[in-house]
Amino acid sequence: MSSADTQFSKVRLEMLCDGIFAVAMTLLVLELKPPDLPRQAASAEILHALLEHGLAFVGFVLSFLLAGQFWILHHLSFNYLRQANR
Repeated sequence: MSSADTQFSKVRLEMLCDGIFAVAMTLLVLELKPPDLPRQAASAEILHALLEHGLAFVGFVLSFLLAGQFWILHHLSFNYLRQANR
């Protein structure tokens, strides 16, 4: 098998990884649910309900930041690659 048969486009591989990161980071938001409140809820009620869901928001933010950091490091590492193969 020649080396041309095993070569991948580095740009296409990077775009595939970008898509995977985008889907993974988008899926994180599905765990966030709006609080069940009446339509005319007071500001204090809304704040209290959001604080009850605070742990989910913190988890989302931390997971999103971690995934974003991995994405940035992935791009930095791809700057040092000249080519990709199987």
